[in-house]
Amino acid sequence: MRKISWFTSFAVLALCCCMAASCAVVQETYVRTDVMDKNSYYLDTKGNNDVAFFGVYGSEDSTLVAKIVQSMAESFETERGLAAGTVYAYTVPSEEFKGFSDTLYMESLMVESASRLMVFVYDLKLFSYSPNPNGYNNSEGMVIDLPYAVTVSCYNGMTDTLFHQKRMNDVLTARTKTTNIPAELLGKELAERISTQVSGRWIEVSWPLMWYPDDPMWSELIKKVRDFKFKEAIDGWIKYYAEPDNGSEKAKEKCACAAHNIAVCCELSGERELAKEWANYAVTVYPKLDAAKRLVRRLGFLD
Repeated sequence: MRKISWFTSFAVLALCCCMAASCAVVQETYVRTDVMDKNSYYLDTKGNNDVAFFGVYGSEDSTLVAKIVQSMAESFETERGLAAGTVYAYTVPSEEFKGFSDTLYMESLMVESASRLMVFVYDLKLFSYSPNPNGYNNSEGMVIDLPYAVTVSCYNGMTDTLFHQKRMNDVLTARTKTTNIPAELLGKELAERISTQVSGRWIEVSWPLMWYPDDPMWSELIKKVRDFKFKEAIDGWIKYYAEPDNGSEKAKEKCACAAHNIAVCCELSGERELAKEWANYAVTVYPKLDAAKRLVRRLGFLD
């Protein structure tokens, strides 16, 4: 049995259908939030600097790999507020790297680095680059698109556990003045991309809200959402429209708009299943509300 909470149950949904008609024209407005990119990973070190970076290199990319792991270590220090030089970076020739299944070898790396958590960057592949058609290419240099692939793995030396592994395939856009792109140019840029696998990456996401500009109550509830007061906003959209149903198209529209906004609030509060129920309900009440249809599709894509 579902626990009844402020997110409401479908017994309350009937109240949303009971909305007074209005001649106001609904508009879309937006609330913006930062979310962790699902393609990134956050390495939790419990506030300690008990981590080291290892770059496994081949004969042709030793300089570049060394630059990448050193930049990643420095970036990790800055992001976590650690003292400079407290996070170490090492390079290992590929022919010497014995792999994660060799626990004695991994233990030796843990002892050498004095770090329980170890981040490995290896199997770096740089592919043929091409001029960026949107870049500014002239005698001063050119903008190029460089496809690359690399693997990032995180290993816990105390538990002998490989707890994160990601093969990254991406395209780096950079400016260069020479056909032989120097490691100094690529190292820091690649490190910033690869670092998303240990430091996470936050991206801004916009969510549409339905708004009746001439209705002060709607404006107040929109403000509550932007202040992240989701519970108060949901309560407002439920209680404000508990009035006799006049059966008009405008009443159904307002009901659907309120349900749509409640769905957004549920999603932003981490209640995705309830968000889906509200969004689907909005479409059922008023199929003409395109925003609700888009929200149903978007919530489905997020699974």
